[in-house]
Amino acid sequence: MSPTPPIPPVTRSARRRIKFLRASVVAFAFSFAGPGTVGAADAQIDAAAVAQTIRGFGGNTVFLPTTPLTQPDLDLLFGNGPGQIGLTLLRIRVSTDAAWRTLELANAQGARARGAEVIATPWSPPAAMKSNNSLISGSLNPSSYAAYATYLNDFAGYMAANGAPLYAISVQNEPDIAVTYESCDWTPAQMLDFCRNHAGAITATRVIAPESFQFRKNISDPILNDPVAAANIAIVGGHIYGGGLAPYPLAAAKGKEVWMTEHLDLSVDWAGALATGKEIHDCLVTGNFNAYIWWYLRRFYGPLGEDSVVTKRGYVMAQFAKFVRPGFVRIGSTGNPTTGVYVSAFKRDKLVIVAINQTAVAVSQKFSLANGNVSAVTPWQTSSTANLALQPSIAITAASFTASLPAESVTTFVGDLISSSPTVVVPPQTQTVTAGVAASLSVTANGAAPVTYQWFFNGTAIAGATSPTFTIGNPQPSNTGDYAVLVSDAVSSVTSATAALIVKSAAASDARLSAISCRAVVGTGGDILIPGIVAGGTGPREVVVRASGPALIEQGVSGTLAQPQLQLFQVGVANPIATNTGWDTGTASATTALQAAFTASGLPQYKPNSGDCALLATLTAGSAYTAHVRGLGAAPTGVALIEVYDLGASSARMTALSCRAFVGTGGNILIPGIIILGSDPKQVIIRASGPALAAQGVGGTLGQPTLAVYSGGGAKIAENTGWSNVVNPATVAALTASVGLPPFPPGSADCTIIATLPPGGYTAQVSGLNATTGVALIEIYEVP
Repeated sequence: MSPTPPIPPVTRSARRRIKFLRASVVAFAFSFAGPGTVGAADAQIDAAAVAQTIRGFGGNTVFLPTTPLTQPDLDLLFGNGPGQIGLTLLRIRVSTDAAWRTLELANAQGARARGAEVIATPWSPPAAMKSNNSLISGSLNPSSYAAYATYLNDFAGYMAANGAPLYAISVQNEPDIAVTYESCDWTPAQMLDFCRNHAGAITATRVIAPESFQFRKNISDPILNDPVAAANIAIVGGHIYGGGLAPYPLAAAKGKEVWMTEHLDLSVDWAGALATGKEIHDCLVTGNFNAYIWWYLRRFYGPLGEDSVVTKRGYVMAQFAKFVRPGFVRIGSTGNPTTGVYVSAFKRDKLVIVAINQTAVAVSQKFSLANGNVSAVTPWQTSSTANLALQPSIAITAASFTASLPAESVTTFVGDLISSSPTVVVPPQTQTVTAGVAASLSVTANGAAPVTYQWFFNGTAIAGATSPTFTIGNPQPSNTGDYAVLVSDAVSSVTSATAALIVKSAAASDARLSAISCRAVVGTGGDILIPGIVAGGTGPREVVVRASGPALIEQGVSGTLAQPQLQLFQVGVANPIATNTGWDTGTASATTALQAAFTASGLPQYKPNSGDCALLATLTAGSAYTAHVRGLGAAPTGVALIEVYDLGASSARMTALSCRAFVGTGGNILIPGIIILGSDPKQVIIRASGPALAAQGVGGTLGQPTLAVYSGGGAKIAENTGWSNVVNPATVAALTASVGLPPFPPGSADCTIIATLPPGGYTAQVSGLNATTGVALIEIYEVP
């Protein structure tokens, strides 16, 4: 899609105009039907006929807006309250421009704060990696493939470290069309080469490919038919400009989701908005796509106008997005019960039916339900005169109901599903582990009790594997293969999507803790922000340490620390080994060195004289360090972000990271982020101390902490409230002792999670049970 100007190329615009004219011709033909209500054949809804899992609906920022979305705009787009659209996906642009990265980070943080997932797409690799040394056209040099994979992985790590982990990152936007704006040309052979030999190095998030401008299968088929390349991607992405809206059986057979990640129509009248509803229907029912993402979110033709008012197109999108939430599955429906009427249906805890009437007359439509018990449905309608208008509830009688679909309208029926066939809400996820390191696959499913589980390995049932979680305590390369689980309940059964488990030989692991970030409220006295670092291995390790206060304002954070001071201490040494107040207050060479470190770490650049803090330091293996962030001046308290990034290339490494801070409520809980680099998983111990701190003489501690760990895609990996409540507290105690940590007292309210994490970005959340507050310490130790 062309960013400058943000109007698509003429050929694409012409295709869209033709499509719009065809829709208008259909509507014009029906206009002769005259007034009144037309009857229709029954629309059969079968809750046991499960199709694809829906990941959500969303839109792009990419090249627009040129300033971050405002908080009210974010609420309208991603909120799910009255008058809000309820989008759950945001697509941002991967760019080498630091200012743009900061802008997109703010957009992503705003979307994530409202429950949305974020994907990122590059329009071009860095110019220096390309054949023409330009961001426009050209191709990626084969000698730069590995560096490009690192570039994408570093961007995903940067987003995760700053509280906006990506759900997935794409290899390239529209690699198969020559344009005159920021772009890069890829042949199918080049895309296969990259996905097979280099995409596996992108470990911080899932990978999307190839994002063809019309789902051209000559680009994606070779990837899917190559076992190595297919294992390196999670999502087949594409666009539907002039074609490509069709099912993709090969992708389904390979266990890959198919996402429509960009399309638009420039029309702004009601006919165009209604056509978008039909297009969404077609993407879900005809294409079996898992996600639908519009082009610009805030544009005259987008779901939100440039006047920050929800458009008709926005209300049509809301008819899907507000009710068909992530994790819903599409179920069987009569897609076209009568001319001009289109029906799709979905379920999770609720039954959702979306009916589009493109004709110029009202239609009396009967819906017959099978394999799902619903007592009533509530309709919501959008038409030329109504915007998400709530209608009176309709009772279900003899497993059916009849409703009037107004002329040229979209109606969404929502009912509580009392009893349904099972639904896989979260399927097992593909992962890579090292031989000898325990691996777990899990599934989250809904169904009518009792629900049973049976795991399969390469199509064969695994004896005794009948729980939601299947664990292999000592995996070996022979355990590499495809795993799926059959979920059954009293109504029927459903098989999850397949997850690949790849077991690497137990060679020396290159996985390491690479970065920590922590955002919290900085108080005074003992309530300042104090992260800690332990350096292991041998030799020195260079790190960059930053404390952001004013810079957070640009990301939409309120109540920030006006003037942070950053001090770095070596444990056992009374005086700080480095201090900074104002990152660019030193010499010109020191400022230049910091700017180079920011770039190397993928961190956004600070503005001149911003008041934020940063310093470079060299850590000695075998030593421990703490950083202290406090406020100066008349306003010594506020929200700050501390970041510690590994810059060195020696064998020394950070073996433990910690952060002590005040835990508030809402957005002021303690949220550290970590990045694991390398190609192997890393087993870690994550602890949250509250009562244990009180025993050390710290005042105002958190009485009952709750600890949760999330993947870069936002999925909850583990949760603990009270360390003795874990499955095997004896194992926790033994592993804790193995890294030199003092054990928590039996029965204490402190928390512990032991997890084996593949390379990538992760966040932890420490909050107080029942919204309590106080000082807490979070610790992350690698297990040797």
